[in-house]
Amino acid sequence: MSALTAAQAAGVAQLVEMVPDAVLTRLAEAVSLMHSARAEALAQMIALEGRDRERRAIAFGPVIPLFDARADGFPTEVYPRRTLARLWKLASVPEPGLTERLDMIGTEDAVIHRISDQFLRAAARALRETPEVCWPDGPEVRRERLARLFELAPLMRRAAERLEQWIQRPDEDQVAELRVLFAQAAEQHPDGPERLVELMFAHMPEAPPVLRILTLSAEAAAHSDVLSNSELGPFVDTLLAATETRVAAVEAFVAAPARDQVRATVSAIGWCADVLREMRLTVKPEPGSAWGAAVQDMQLRLERQAVAALETGSDNVERCFPLVRPKLAPKTASASPDLTAPAEAPEIEAAMNLLGAIDQARVTLTEFGVEGVRQATMKAVISHLVEFTEKGVLKPTEAGPNGPNLLRRAADVLRAIGEKELSRAVVRRLDARLSDAGMASSGAIA
Repeated sequence: MSALTAAQAAGVAQLVEMVPDAVLTRLAEAVSLMHSARAEALAQMIALEGRDRERRAIAFGPVIPLFDARADGFPTEVYPRRTLARLWKLASVPEPGLTERLDMIGTEDAVIHRISDQFLRAAARALRETPEVCWPDGPEVRRERLARLFELAPLMRRAAERLEQWIQRPDEDQVAELRVLFAQAAEQHPDGPERLVELMFAHMPEAPPVLRILTLSAEAAAHSDVLSNSELGPFVDTLLAATETRVAAVEAFVAAPARDQVRATVSAIGWCADVLREMRLTVKPEPGSAWGAAVQDMQLRLERQAVAALETGSDNVERCFPLVRPKLAPKTASASPDLTAPAEAPEIEAAMNLLGAIDQARVTLTEFGVEGVRQATMKAVISHLVEFTEKGVLKPTEAGPNGPNLLRRAADVLRAIGEKELSRAVVRRLDARLSDAGMASSGAIA
């Protein structure tokens, strides 16, 4: 089979340029299994494209996160990946010698940075001078904003080296470095500091710590007029709005606790705790302010939801796994498990989901002042289930086949709230009892 024609090569090259990185890797693996002249030509094109992307990642490193949605779901401006590819071609094709020098990364980093900055500035010019090529359907205001971000990217390259320190506990020298960067950003454009914060945020895997950068920005502004307090507004407002969405999701879960929402709920509680903690420690909003009122409201709502989840879960456990005393028996008489209760009651699933979510979020929930209630409720729930199962396994079939099923469901609840060893013990004892009675079950617990 002959190699690709010029027309085919041009078409394939355009296609290869547009595929995502992951697809390009899989395509390379698939082509490597083929044996033909065309396959060899295609493999070479893929290899060249892959190397070109590696160079792009080096040169455009400070801005690349702007072209992907955040993993944490935080709503931010996301620019088209196609535009990124076009900007790189426009910036790099006229400078083949410079692109090859990017291969020296690791041995001459200072030189690489200077070369990379040239590509960033070239991309910014392309956005302004040839918008019909790099982003034909992009609104002018978004193109200009992206151009400024490319122009500020050299500052972001320097900021990346200190970003982790700034979101921890920076010393005076490190804060001074941040202050200098904001001053330089302001010299480039009036909204330069705000755009620099946008770049920093794009490089942060978690959203809440951005409040520390914002606070340092405000402190820097207080001394150098770099960033006014009003420019904190959009970031904080968006962060609080995202937190409000998660608080509402927690409320919806407690009202209708679905199993497939447990993990998302635990994550939402963690997010809310991080944001509210950072707000209190960094921004420190006044109690009577809009931000202060929002923080207090969400704090109280999450406290109420945690308590409601504990109360509902506990009530469901007591109702679904009843311990009863014989009629006319004295109050001091020992209660026995009622193994006729329905083993498939929906309240059992609800208890597992509610209490399971609370157990998984137990460390986070210390932020909301409900640790005492959580410990007491969980202790009571575990004690109830242990008594129910210990007595129940002594006579599992007294109420027929429903008894073993109900006891297994009790073990499921124990497992859901983190008591895996107790859960396994219940199943082992139950299986042994049924085996002795000639009624061994194949049921097992993970």
